[in-house]
Amino acid sequence: MSMKKRNDEPSGMETNRQPAPESGRGLRWTKIGPRLKLATASLLIAALLTGCGAADEGAVPGSGEAAAGGAAAVDAASRESVAGAPQKSAAKEAPTGAAAAQGSEEPSAADASAAESAELQHSDAMPPKAEPRQMPEPQAGMLTAGEWDDLGAWSRWTELIQDSPYPAAWGFAPYRRLTVQATAKGKPARDVEVILQCGGKREWTARTDGKGQATLFAGLLESRSRQDVELQNEPAASSEQQGGSKDQAAAPQDCSVQIDGGNGLLVREAEAKDWAGRVMKLETDREAAQPDAVLDLLLMIDTTGSMADELSYLSTELTNVVSRVKKNIGQNLTVRISPNFYRDHNDEYVVRSFPFLEDAVKAQAHIARQEADGGQDYPEAVAEALTDAVLEHDWSRSARARLMLLVLDAPPHQGLRERESIQHAAAEAAKQGIRIVPVAASGTDLETELLLRTLAVSTGGSYVFLTDDSGIGNGHKQPEGVEPQIMPLNDLLVDLISRHAEG
Repeated sequence: MSMKKRNDEPSGMETNRQPAPESGRGLRWTKIGPRLKLATASLLIAALLTGCGAADEGAVPGSGEAAAGGAAAVDAASRESVAGAPQKSAAKEAPTGAAAAQGSEEPSAADASAAESAELQHSDAMPPKAEPRQMPEPQAGMLTAGEWDDLGAWSRWTELIQDSPYPAAWGFAPYRRLTVQATAKGKPARDVEVILQCGGKREWTARTDGKGQATLFAGLLESRSRQDVELQNEPAASSEQQGGSKDQAAAPQDCSVQIDGGNGLLVREAEAKDWAGRVMKLETDREAAQPDAVLDLLLMIDTTGSMADELSYLSTELTNVVSRVKKNIGQNLTVRISPNFYRDHNDEYVVRSFPFLEDAVKAQAHIARQEADGGQDYPEAVAEALTDAVLEHDWSRSARARLMLLVLDAPPHQGLRERESIQHAAAEAAKQGIRIVPVAASGTDLETELLLRTLAVSTGGSYVFLTDDSGIGNGHKQPEGVEPQIMPLNDLLVDLISRHAEG
């Protein structure tokens, strides 16, 4: 995605702006005598009349080199166009004499006049604006991606966020987790509600997955406002501001886990070892009834202007994923699909939502019709999108799996209302058994990455991210501390969805 202006950037500064050429790079002005200057001007005029593109080796600096600037830039732009690369103006590709002279000694009047003539000579050949790079026609399997499960690499995750301000800035403290393995007469107890209580207060509620496992958290949601947490790594910031004190992962006291045991409520006291990584086993007498053979798949896609470089490719990939999922597991499961799209405040729409559909063709049509537009600042209406996805859709009460693919490249707006909305959406998603699977596109920064990974961790999902291997779109951030296997995005998502649906 093309990067948009951050709130903390000076007005008018775009994050995708190309750096100015260094002083003296491309052209160099040298002190020369009056006669040599006259010869220089003559050479420039002769070069323009004969169409010379470059000075011979050993020519006086500032003569043929200056004349070559515009022509060489046009030739380079033409070669890039043929190769499918973006065309650049001559001023960016090779500075003209006037541009190169900035920051160095002033040229003579004759030199400046000749350089100006050279620039005007080639102005008609240069496009007024850089044209977009010619990209291949979208086809399924072109985008590349990786997947990372922080729940499966917990110590690495806690080390990563220990000194980071970002999870706490959004009101999350994802340190103290407890994993439960529930069985029903020896078989995995699927889609069963599990409750964690500490000090008589309900801390977290989740539902078991296809393997009968659930992840519970103590103290996950913080009450501090975002303004209490600095988003800059200043040396004076306290350890609490920078991600919390060193005892964040200390075992909480007086906690218990509750689950329907079949013959009443089964309660198990949580021990220190349970918080240290041991899986708490809950053996129930309940019937090993399977949940309804249903897969709920909700897509929530950022369609702001910054997604323009990849949206058409993502639409093609997701359409392919929907078709393959319906074909592969639709014989055994009822597959319900809800395609949704969001932009930002004051855009054409904030959230454009659709109900769950069993007709995959209709869902695919909704995806294919979307275009990227709007979103003039960096943050987007992510909080509103999450609220709509979790609370405004008719999720199945009983299902094999409930998945939300959150496709985006920018963080939510910074505000207390947004912060509380995101916290509430995460808690409700975990309670309903909705696994949030973020799909991070190009332009995702560190703050956005860690928030998305926190949402995945808190709901039993995993983090998916696009990579540069495809050569499509703008630059993609390599996630912190991960060692993923890179593969085509559509294959990765089909495999991920199938794993959740089949247990």
